[in-house]
Amino acid sequence: MLIKKLNRNHVQQAVKRRWDSLNGLDFKYELIFQEEMGLNPEESSIYRPSDIKTIRKVFKEQFDIQPSDSILDVGCGKGNVMRLFLKMPFARIDGIEMARRLASIARSNFEKLARKRTTLYEVDASLFEHYGNYNYLFFYDPFPAPIMKKVMKRATDSWTENPRTIRLIYNLPICHDEVMACGIFERTGYLLYPEKHPIALYETVDPLTYNFKDSEATTEKSTARNLYSSKSSSL
Repeated sequence: MLIKKLNRNHVQQAVKRRWDSLNGLDFKYELIFQEEMGLNPEESSIYRPSDIKTIRKVFKEQFDIQPSDSILDVGCGKGNVMRLFLKMPFARIDGIEMARRLASIARSNFEKLARKRTTLYEVDASLFEHYGNYNYLFFYDPFPAPIMKKVMKRATDSWTENPRTIRLIYNLPICHDEVMACGIFERTGYLLYPEKHPIALYETVDPLTYNFKDSEATTEKSTARNLYSSKSSSL
């Protein structure tokens, strides 16, 4: 039975690769080092696609995606995971990619797929200004701690300006400490799969009840509470 299942999976993957090739799509798995992409290793990570089967399982078991939800793939590479998200009812499925080589491939892929729900931003994630447009964020170890700290600051600012529940899915959560240090996330899950990287799940705290530990965060909490309260009262 296991052999039959493995053979079936291999056939499905071969058919998918053939279909991609015939349609000029490049979603093939490969490892690309930072220097090959013209990136600084101190500010970026090796490109390696997520295991799609595992990510599909996570979203199926952990989330109830609604048509009002939007997701941002931070460090989207060629767009493999964004392609998976197209099978889910997200309103928007956008990606950030700093490497011009990968951004160009991803842009070409989605132009050929002719899907209107996606936008590819070729930009440094620490400079991206539109995190407030999303309530789901996906990471697959896109950069080291110093950059993650800046990105989390951007996410925190977007939360104080637009209080909402943000769900963060972090494949290979090397920068867990930086996620927690920003003060607005709680870890809600830590998923382990055989021979796969761990996946951490996070969700923003309730701005009306959460007690921040330092004065700067307390100021942010006050801002978020006021905005959240005014939004709630207007409903």
